[in-house]
Amino acid sequence: MPNFGKADLLQFALGAAESEYKELSDTWRMLDAKAQATTAVSGIFVAVALAYMRDGGATVLRDYRALIVLTLLALLVSVVLAVVSMLVRTVPMAPSSENALAMVKDLVVRPDTELDDRYEGLLGDTLESWLPVNQALRATNGRKADWLRGSQISLLVAAALVSVVTLLGICSIS
Repeated sequence: MPNFGKADLLQFALGAAESEYKELSDTWRMLDAKAQATTAVSGIFVAVALAYMRDGGATVLRDYRALIVLTLLALLVSVVLAVVSMLVRTVPMAPSSENALAMVKDLVVRPDTELDDRYEGLLGDTLESWLPVNQALRATNGRKADWLRGSQISLLVAAALVSVVTLLGICSIS
């Protein structure tokens, strides 16, 4: 016969939900940090390209205008997708401590004979309030990751195009 009851099982599930929320929140922050870095790198590429063109590089690379335009478009797409990834979104918050306190206050005024059953109900209700929060945050993280992935792919395309233009420019100078 097990040494634990329903309350222990519910407490285990509640702990898992709280742990998942913490991980999902950490993932949210990590995705934002990566989007910020991707935006910075893309922005630096754009600034370098524009400075190069302004300082006479356009005459050296006039034969490669199409590649340069594609590079700038890829960088622009990268910045836009990274910014979209970082847009402020409304997601459900973890169940509030005020709500937990209200439920506990309701329990402590009950007769002691009802506490075990009521405690199990409290754990179950709390767990039920965590599940949609985690589900919504998981879905939002997935969308953020998709936007960021597109941004990073676009940045990689731009980097490849810069490499091609640079190699072509070196070969044409020789």
